[in-house]
Amino acid sequence: MLRTLLLTALLSASALAVATPAPKTPDLGANITLNYKADDLKSAYAILNIAAGDIWVLNLPDDVVDIVTSKDGVLQFQKRGNRVVIGATASSGSYPVLVMTQDSVFFFQARLSASRGGGLHNIVVQAGEGEAAAAAPKPPSGATAAAPARLALPTLPKASAAPSMPAAQVAALQSAAQPRPQQTPAAPAVPAPTVPVKAAPQPDAGLLRVEYRALTDGQVTRLYYKITNAGTLPVLYSEQGLRVSTNGAVPYERNKTKMLVVSGKTVYGEVLLRGVPTLLNATWGATSLTGQAVAGSPVRVTVEQLN
Repeated sequence: MLRTLLLTALLSASALAVATPAPKTPDLGANITLNYKADDLKSAYAILNIAAGDIWVLNLPDDVVDIVTSKDGVLQFQKRGNRVVIGATASSGSYPVLVMTQDSVFFFQARLSASRGGGLHNIVVQAGEGEAAAAAPKPPSGATAAAPARLALPTLPKASAAPSMPAAQVAALQSAAQPRPQQTPAAPAVPAPTVPVKAAPQPDAGLLRVEYRALTDGQVTRLYYKITNAGTLPVLYSEQGLRVSTNGAVPYERNKTKMLVVSGKTVYGEVLLRGVPTLLNATWGATSLTGQAVAGSPVRVTVEQLN
């Protein structure tokens, strides 16, 4: 009974959401295909109303590197190149979905429904100006401009009665008839404009708080955690980055791979420790959406005994 009360208090669910829905263009193909602009999905989200049995296909402007959601096992993903296929194993709830390419992060919100589905829905994310320029075809590397045609030399008429023209004079006339290339003054060099590069904002480690509580019954020890993001930027936590130690590293079983913690939200979880320690040292850092590491502060945790 005590364990049930503790789990209920520590593991309350929290839904993650991103600001406002992104605008979409009119539907194509009898409401099956929806078009979005890539720039819109970098600051807002597209809603995916997924019914039981539905299949959604996301077409991105670049190859997909990773997919992150707030709860594992509820949504199923398959990625191949620049496409992501999504299905749902649950019939209720709302979950954010981040689709990451090499240079961009696109936001979606999956809203699950128990209504009978079975349809196929297609999302096309149209490339922005930067992606379109990168994808534009380039001329073959060996292609060169065609050389201008060489003018034919005029044929000098033969004199019938007059004596023959000296060879030196004939050569001078031929040289005068040869077209000479025009000399054009070289254009002055214009320096390329310098475009200032603004560094991407990074989360403040002081606004990320991780709290722990450890309980043991003498055979099994569980470490519960609570992550709160009081900053303005979302961060990623991975249980692969959690470090637990006493005199040495303490091994544990991981339940989640990646968790997205957006601004003003809190997530909960637990890991199962191998062994029954009495005092723990826990350290856990986050990662920004641009891949920069955010250091975490070490915390000492006393293991409490369950009666």
